Amino acid sequence: MTFSGPSYPAGTLLDYPYLGQDRVSILSSTNNFSFTNAYIGSTAFAVPKSAAYIGAGFSFHSYPVAFSTAPVTVAGIPMFSTATTYWLASVPGTGYDLYRMPTSPAGAITLQATISSPFSAPTRRVRQPGTAQTLDPLDGRIPWAPVQDGNFVWFAHGMDISGYPGIRYGAIGVTSNAAFVATAYHSGTSDDFNPSIGVSDAGGGLIHAWLNWAYTDTPVNRPTSDTVNGVLPGQGVPNEIGTDLTLVIGSSTASNFRFGDFSSVSVDPTSGGLTAVTAQQYFNASGQWTTRIARLSF
Repeated sequence: MTFSGPSYPAGTLLDYPYLGQDRVSILSSTNNFSFTNAYIGSTAFAVPKSAAYIGAGFSFHSYPVAFSTAPVTVAGIPMFSTATTYWLASVPGTGYDLYRMPTSPAGAITLQATISSPFSAPTRRVRQPGTAQTLDPLDGRIPWAPVQDGNFVWFAHGMDISGYPGIRYGAIGVTSNAAFVATAYHSGTSDDFNPSIGVSDAGGGLIHAWLNWAYTDTPVNRPTSDTVNGVLPGQGVPNEIGTDLTLVIGSSTASNFRFGDFSSVSVDPTSGGLTAVTAQQYFNASGQWTTRIARLSF
């Protein structure tokens, strides 16, 4: 694709690209930087599936949005038809910016509401046992596409919990413009980061949800490890504290200061909505990034 216009001057770096979808469009957004690393702004756009999937030509408009605004993927097997498509940004100190777009045909992306639900971004970096090297827990942004099921958009991101990097997740009511939030962490001494969430429809306005993140627990000599937790139909938005399932225990790294910035949950379309596949990063014995992929069922 070729990008042009004032949001994309020559040499623009399209940083932190997101990907989502509804029934008719591939959804994306980027943080745009100049070749001198100056922040230009963030933009969101929709690409028609009907053209992209057959290799036909197409054009689209992009629209200004808040920093790290993530497109919302629509749930359902098959994917539900919707009249409105959403984008969501987490804004430390404020809450959430909810953007909307008519689904079919795709139209202008506009701010629907700024939703008050203040939180703080992580105030320190992630500690590791056996090394002074720390890892980046990011800045409170949503790192993986949220999911729309019915009138709710489900999301996860990092936050500060009493001086520890931790996880915030929850749902935005798209008709009420209200946030329903909870916290998640492995233990009272763990640093928790890099989350993602996946949701499947359970009928009757209920959902299954999978929450996926990484953590370290330096006081008990636990290096970066991958873990998951879940929300059953009817549980609402519960705090997920100490009830997670660790999938793999990794190693510390003395050479990497960034984490992988990748975390995902995808519902298996062959499972009736009861199984999801997660991907999360950790470090191997050589201190290099490694990805653990897991298939998880309720």
